[in-house]
Amino acid sequence: MKHKFIFVISNIKSDLRVWSGVFLVVFGAFGCQKGEEKSLEDLTGNESYAKASCEYNADEGEPAPIRLEDPELMTTHFGKKLDRKLLQPVLSASAIELVRFASMSGVDFKTVQRFKTNSCEMAQFLPSAESEQQDYFNRLSSSILGVYFSPRASELRKTNDRALILVRRDTNKWVMLHEYVHHLFAKEVQHEVADDVLKLKVVEALKRFEIAKKSVVADEKADQITDMVDAAHDLGRYFSELIRRYPLEEVAIESELHKYFVQGAMQATPKNQAVNGARYIESNAVKAQEWINDLQKSLATSQKYLRLYRDHSRVRPETIEGINAIVSKLNSWTEELAPLIAASKKRRSANRELSFSSSSLASSALANHPDHLGLHLDCAHSKKVENLLNSLKQ
Repeated sequence: MKHKFIFVISNIKSDLRVWSGVFLVVFGAFGCQKGEEKSLEDLTGNESYAKASCEYNADEGEPAPIRLEDPELMTTHFGKKLDRKLLQPVLSASAIELVRFASMSGVDFKTVQRFKTNSCEMAQFLPSAESEQQDYFNRLSSSILGVYFSPRASELRKTNDRALILVRRDTNKWVMLHEYVHHLFAKEVQHEVADDVLKLKVVEALKRFEIAKKSVVADEKADQITDMVDAAHDLGRYFSELIRRYPLEEVAIESELHKYFVQGAMQATPKNQAVNGARYIESNAVKAQEWINDLQKSLATSQKYLRLYRDHSRVRPETIEGINAIVSKLNSWTEELAPLIAASKKRRSANRELSFSSSSLASSALANHPDHLGLHLDCAHSKKVENLLNSLKQ
């Protein structure tokens, strides 16, 4: 079953169709998990994962620096920032060197059980995850290949302030890099609202909005209108950030890795994983755009309602400006997503072999599976919002 974030606009007195805030949300709304129950072997071929895990040994690649350099922030898609000096040195590094260098930035790698029986345990040099960590990983999904926990994550009991990445023993360097970039993005928002707090704020704003909406339907008074618009503003603010940290982050990560891959900067990285990354960009971009569209429509309706009833409303000017800013931000994201979706579809339809001389990534494997995610990116970053999404459905 496919799931969407849907605002249903109800009729309020003068036939204005304004917020009703009915959320039909399920997990699968964000990326990092399959949209359908289909085995990964069916998606990418029986030997794809095994081949990727056996293509390179853990010590193949260049050495990484022995010390960290001064930060050099770079802005990627959707305004997301990361430290260039923490990413570029590991693109050509071996898996062993990636882990050592990543440790200096505050994140540890551990492994869980292998995914395939005929694969190679490339990551056998890593320590095994603790039983609690393995149990949590197993509960996420049988197809999950990696998961990142920020130092502030509440899912696991932690004895230190370090981040944690769990991968399978038969992983490959692309998966490890993908989860590591989650860490780099998380470092740049560590002083902002934590993910767990952000999720709670979305739920709280929704509850406030629902209560205010019912009051407006019953009696269209200034206080009720103000409460509804205030709640809508908070909902738009927090939910747009949640979108940016989840499906848009997946798009940003794969777009960065894809850029470096076609430039030839990445070493010891399986080519078929790059092909899967192109599919993952499209999948998450399309999903993010669906949610953006729904939020845009709802915020546009609130703006229309404010224009018509401004004399009867006590909405603060800064709230109106805030809603306008959110709408502008969503429009900019749509502009960024459009070419990424188009390029991904073009690569998929091209049905030709991967080439380092072109920015296009395409293969028959990608074209033959237009409705499914790539293999390596069944990560669990967005899976961790499942409880929130289910709560919004109630």
